[in-house]
Amino acid sequence: MQKLGEAGHSEVQEVDNLHSQTDRVMQHAEVYSPVGLMRTLKNIPWGKPIKLVQMKACDVKDFHEEAELFDFECSLLSKVKSIRYSSTAPMTLEFKTCFAEA
Repeated sequence: MQKLGEAGHSEVQEVDNLHSQTDRVMQHAEVYSPVGLMRTLKNIPWGKPIKLVQMKACDVKDFHEEAELFDFECSLLSKVKSIRYSSTAPMTLEFKTCFAEA
């Protein structure tokens, strides 16, 4: 399930803070490899524990062709709060417009 944040909530501010910390460190870092990037990111004073995961090419999925098949006019995407994908029904998306929905 993919959850989407709402503007003005603390999670968004926390992510902005993480991006700011990362930008500040990366301005002065010389990174020449993915391993070097991981080492640099691990040395950032995040303020709380952050788990870094190095993804492989097989972890990244391209859904561009599938997205072209969907009719996105049926819902206002700005109101979508969460999306559920299913490997058993790959051409189906379930979505909620409120976090409280069951």
